[in-house]
Amino acid sequence: MLTDSKLRAQVDSLWDKLWSGGLANPLDAIEQISFLLFLKRLDDEENRREKLAKLRQQPYQPRIPAEMRWSYWTRLEGSQALKHLREQVFPWFRNLGNSGSSFELYMKNAELKINRSGLLIEATKLIDQMQISAQNQDAQGDLYEYLLGRLNTAGLNGQFRTPASSIMGGAASASKDWARVSQQTMGEPNGKDF
Repeated sequence: MLTDSKLRAQVDSLWDKLWSGGLANPLDAIEQISFLLFLKRLDDEENRREKLAKLRQQPYQPRIPAEMRWSYWTRLEGSQALKHLREQVFPWFRNLGNSGSSFELYMKNAELKINRSGLLIEATKLIDQMQISAQNQDAQGDLYEYLLGRLNTAGLNGQFRTPASSIMGGAASASKDWARVSQQTMGEPNGKDF
């Protein structure tokens, strides 16, 4: 359970921005949040490694190319950031895993579904404010559980749900037994039920 009310409010705000920005499918929203959080964590880890090398007075060998890092592309102007993320970062991202690894399998079709530069900038600012790396492992796990819990409430945002009678009626339209199914779904054709 995500008990940090500030973090919960930030996640809710990000979710709402994605939904109003065109990602009404909750699975798409969770996927995009996960991708962005992962890219942020990669950059945070690279920053940690760099600081540690300086403290130890050792040479720093970056694992992530500078132009792929969160700290690079989030400083670009909105449309440039969107283009860079779509054309440079995500193709690189898809090829991060070792050949045959589960990471490669899951990421091979990764794509940025955020289509508005303003939405991308808003999302990255909210993620920066979350300070994910400063959260303990339990809070990070709770964040994902909270996101998955949003699947249970996905219909509350106004998504259209097809009534069972319409589904049955549509399926029956291809059926030879149309009269029987129409009576079951819409009632008797006596004028009272139509």
